[in-house]
Amino acid sequence: MSSWLGSRWQAKEARAARQEQSQREDRLRYEAERRNLYARFALMADTAAGGKYAALEGDLYRLRWEIGLLASPDVVQAAHRLTQALGGVGPHAEDPYVEIANFVHAVRAELGFPNDGLLPEHF
Repeated sequence: MSSWLGSRWQAKEARAARQEQSQREDRLRYEAERRNLYARFALMADTAAGGKYAALEGDLYRLRWEIGLLASPDVVQAAHRLTQALGGVGPHAEDPYVEIANFVHAVRAELGFPNDGLLPEHF
């Protein structure tokens, strides 16, 4: 009887360990997907700010929708302001690099990275 209880307990512990490992892998995968999405959006915005906005407008809006599904409200707002600036709308329409820097700051804050000492000219 005690060996049966021991084997049941071991099986339960093994299931719990597998579930915990699976959840940890899912979280890491989700974080990696978000980082990749944010990086693609920022790099594409940088290219668009360099004069290729018309060619990239559709892709930028598609990525912004993905960001809207996955990101914090601050990052979503920063992405929205950035696409507006690239489209010639908003307070930083003449210099969309300010909004790119603001987007990067919002992303770094969401991901838990420090923003100390980062200025717009770093981008």
